[in-house]
This record gives sequence, structure tokens and C-alpha cells, in this order.
Amino acid sequence: MIRWRFCYNFGMLLKQVLGLIVVWCVLAKPVHAYLDPGSGSYLIQMLIAGLVGGGLFIKTFWTRIKSLWGEKKNEKKGS
Repeated sequence: MIRWRFCYNFGMLLKQVLGLIVVWCVLAKPVHAYLDPGSGSYLIQMLIAGLVGGGLFIKTFWTRIKSLWGEKKNEKKGS
């Protein structure tokens, strides 16, 4: 039962974050600013860090994620 509560909280968090991003994008005003080459490399670095962090998160909780779709250990096979 704990794992369903975890999924429910994660779903609610994801909805709230996506809602905030949508509101932020809708209310954003155009800005006329200079972006130097360092800004682009910083954005690429942040993207790579996010992907690596997401991969490590999935690796850390892989058994819990696998148990959501996998077969339970207590069930007997084919008797």
C-alpha cells in the first residue's frame, strides 16, 4: 500500500510543477537581452546534469519501480 501512496504523491507533484511551468510561460514578458556563448554552454551543462541526475534517480529506485510492474516474490509459479 505504501508504493501506491508514493505514486499518488509523485503524480500530484508532477501536476503541480507542470502547472507552474505553464503559468510561468503564459505570464512571461518578452525581454531584449544579450546572450553570450557562455550562456549556451551553461544551458547545455544543465541539461546534461538533469539527464544524469534523472538516470541516477531511476537507478537508485529501480527495484521499487520494477516491483510496480513485476511479479511478486511471494506468488507461486504454475502450481
